[in-house]
Amino acid sequence: MKPCFKKFRPWAWLGVLLLPIASMGLLRDLSLNDLVSGADWIVVGKVETMESHWNEAKDYIYTYVTLSVSDYWKNPLNQPMITIQIPGGAVEEITQQVTDTPEFRIGENVVLFLFNQDGQKWVFGWEKGKFTVENRRLVESGIPIATFKQQVMDLQRQGVGK
Repeated sequence: MKPCFKKFRPWAWLGVLLLPIASMGLLRDLSLNDLVSGADWIVVGKVETMESHWNEAKDYIYTYVTLSVSDYWKNPLNQPMITIQIPGGAVEEITQQVTDTPEFRIGENVVLFLFNQDGQKWVFGWEKGKFTVENRRLVESGIPIATFKQQVMDLQRQGVGK
């Protein structure tokens, strides 16, 4: 029986060893300017429900996060409740995990940068487009939500995201 590898080529394995490093950090850092520019809507609200379902082909799971909206900072809708689609989730014994997607919990207060894709609302920038609010401050940066709102509104007044 002949060995599978006639010649050992260390340089060929370098690519295999570096693959995990290359796949890290697929999401680039997004500035607030990027988020405001890319979002169709910017909303503040509270997570009310989360439900995961198979798609029609039963080959992918999506989680639907329903939010009670307390404020629209960009393109207000006449909707006190909106639903956001997130890739991945758990249905029965099957769990699909998707890296870099935002994670939510019921009762959580959030600021979301959203965009429309095929009639569904998605978080723009994935996990970068979601901010958790506790005690009127953003958990991610510690800045007051009023300051963050002012920054977002100032960018929009400057023409960002129009």
